[in-house]
Amino acid sequence: MFEHSFIIFKSNQHLLSFFYYYVNIYIKFHHYMDTKNLEKDINLLIKGISNGDSEEYIKILNRVDEIVNTGNLPSKLSHYLSKRSYIKAIEFLKENYT
Repeated sequence: MFEHSFIIFKSNQHLLSFFYYYVNIYIKFHHYMDTKNLEKDINLLIKGISNGDSEEYIKILNRVDEIVNTGNLPSKLSHYLSKRSYIKAIEFLKENYT
Protein backbone atom coordinates (compact mmCIF):
# COMPACT_ATOMS: atom_id res chain seq x y z
CA MET A 1 0.00 0.00 0.00
CA PHE A 2 2.81 2.43 0.76
CA GLU A 3 4.36 1.82 -2.64
CA HIS A 4 1.06 2.56 -4.33
CA SER A 5 0.71 5.83 -2.39
CA PHE A 6 4.21 6.84 -3.43
CA ILE A 7 3.36 6.26 -7.09
CA ILE A 8 0.26 8.44 -6.77
CA PHE A 9 2.32 11.16 -5.12
CA LYS A 10 4.96 10.90 -7.79
CA SER A 11 2.30 11.17 -10.45
CA ASN A 12 0.76 14.20 -8.75
CA GLN A 13 4.19 15.78 -8.44
CA HIS A 14 4.76 15.24 -12.13
CA LEU A 15 1.37 16.77 -12.93
CA LEU A 16 2.13 19.74 -10.70
CA SER A 17 5.51 20.30 -12.38
CA PHE A 18 3.83 20.13 -15.77
CA PHE A 19 1.22 22.66 -14.65
CA TYR A 20 3.81 25.12 -13.28
CA TYR A 21 5.88 24.83 -16.45
CA TYR A 22 2.98 25.89 -18.65
CA VAL A 23 1.79 28.60 -16.28
CA ASN A 24 5.30 30.05 -16.35
CA ILE A 25 5.29 30.01 -20.15
CA TYR A 26 1.89 31.68 -20.20
CA ILE A 27 3.01 34.43 -17.84
CA LYS A 28 6.27 35.02 -19.70
CA PHE A 29 4.68 35.07 -23.14
CA HIS A 30 1.10 36.11 -22.40
CA HIS A 31 1.24 38.86 -25.02
CA TYR A 32 1.75 36.19 -27.68
CA MET A 33 -1.58 34.61 -26.83
CA ASP A 34 -2.89 37.43 -29.00
CA THR A 35 -1.48 36.61 -32.43
CA LYS A 36 -1.62 40.30 -33.39
CA ASN A 37 1.40 40.94 -31.14
CA LEU A 38 3.34 38.12 -32.77
CA GLU A 39 2.33 39.42 -36.19
CA LYS A 40 3.46 42.92 -35.20
CA ASP A 41 6.88 41.62 -34.12
CA ILE A 42 7.28 39.60 -37.31
CA ASN A 43 6.40 42.65 -39.41
CA LEU A 44 9.04 44.65 -37.56
CA LEU A 45 11.57 41.91 -38.33
CA ILE A 46 10.57 42.01 -42.00
CA LYS A 47 11.10 45.77 -42.12
CA GLY A 48 14.55 45.34 -40.61
CA ILE A 49 16.51 47.83 -38.59
CA SER A 50 14.90 51.25 -38.79
CA ASN A 51 16.44 54.47 -37.56
CA GLY A 52 19.63 52.59 -36.68
CA ASP A 53 17.97 50.93 -33.68
CA SER A 54 19.70 47.56 -33.88
CA GLU A 55 19.17 46.93 -30.14
CA GLU A 56 15.39 46.94 -30.57
CA TYR A 57 15.65 44.65 -33.60
CA ILE A 58 17.78 42.15 -31.66
CA LYS A 59 15.36 42.35 -28.72
CA ILE A 60 12.42 41.48 -31.02
CA LEU A 61 14.42 38.74 -32.72
CA ASN A 62 15.28 37.18 -29.36
CA ARG A 63 11.66 37.43 -28.20
CA VAL A 64 10.42 35.61 -31.31
CA ASP A 65 13.17 33.00 -30.95
CA GLU A 66 12.19 32.39 -27.32
CA ILE A 67 8.56 31.79 -28.19
CA VAL A 68 9.61 29.38 -30.95
CA ASN A 69 11.84 27.50 -28.49
CA THR A 70 8.99 26.98 -26.03
CA GLY A 71 7.30 24.67 -28.50
CA ASN A 72 3.87 26.22 -27.96
CA LEU A 73 3.33 27.28 -31.55
CA PRO A 74 1.82 25.20 -34.34
CA SER A 75 4.61 23.17 -35.95
CA LYS A 76 4.29 24.90 -39.32
CA LEU A 77 4.50 28.36 -37.76
CA SER A 78 7.42 27.28 -35.61
CA HIS A 79 9.19 25.97 -38.71
CA TYR A 80 8.70 29.23 -40.60
CA LEU A 81 9.95 31.33 -37.71
CA SER A 82 12.96 29.15 -36.95
CA LYS A 83 13.98 29.32 -40.63
CA ARG A 84 13.42 33.10 -40.63
CA SER A 85 10.68 32.75 -43.27
CA TYR A 86 8.80 35.72 -41.87
CA ILE A 87 6.56 36.34 -44.88
CA LYS A 88 5.38 32.71 -44.78
CA ALA A 89 4.80 33.08 -41.03
CA ILE A 90 2.63 36.16 -41.61
CA GLU A 91 0.67 34.32 -44.30
CA PHE A 92 0.17 31.39 -41.91
CA LEU A 93 -1.14 33.70 -39.19
CA LYS A 94 -3.54 35.42 -41.59
CA GLU A 95 -4.85 32.12 -42.97
CA ASN A 96 -5.32 30.49 -39.57
CA TYR A 97 -6.02 33.26 -37.06
CA THR A 98 -8.04 35.97 -38.82
